[in-house]
This record gives sequence, structure tokens and C-alpha cells, in this order.
Amino acid sequence: MKYDLVYKDNIMLCIKQHSKKEIITMLSGLLKESKIVTNSEKFINAVYDRENRGSTYCGDYLALPHGCSDCVTKP
Repeated sequence: MKYDLVYKDNIMLCIKQHSKKEIITMLSGLLKESKIVTNSEKFINAVYDRENRGSTYCGDYLALPHGCSDCVTKP
């Protein structure tokens, strides 16, 4: 089965002036607007839960924050 996992409209670039908390909040809002997430707060909690298990920072200012929750409508 094929899944489109990354949508170009949901990629945030040049946001280094914001804190990690602000970036996760922005991501959650963006995904809610795109109808990929139904509940922003629940998704934010899932992202922090994932971050607590291990950072999603990849290096060179690249991070792939994500979380597992029933509020996510698409993989």
C-alpha cells in the first residue's frame, strides 16, 4: 500500500527564530488546518511524548517532530 507521508504544504522552512515549543504549536496548527489532525492539544501531547522517548532532531537544523495519536487522520 502506498502512502504519501510528506505533503509540501506541511513543511515549515526558515523558522529557527522560534522555540521548540512554538514550532510544535505551529506544526500542530498547520496539521489541523490541513485536516490531518483533529485535536491540536492532543497532537501536541503526542509529539512531546515522542520527544521524551528520543529527539526527532536529525542535525543541520532539520527535525521531524511527530506523534502517534487517534487524532491523526492520515499517516
